[in-house]
Amino acid sequence: MSFKLIQCTHRHLVFTIDESLRRFFLEDRTLLNCLFEAVSDVIKEYFFSLEQTSQKTLSLGLSVSFI
Repeated sequence: MSFKLIQCTHRHLVFTIDESLRRFFLEDRTLLNCLFEAVSDVIKEYFFSLEQTSQKTLSLGLSVSFI
């Protein structure tokens, strides 16, 4: 995937919930934590593998917002 990205020091990723699934998250807000944990694991695994192949030390920060 990195070959598709512009070479820069900052990445901004946005994950959304499909409209057909939103009602589940509205009914049970605890599912949002499960979703955030899953997305966090995917991003950390990607950056860990990228760090291993690039021989560089990378810094990762995650934040979440709900609109």
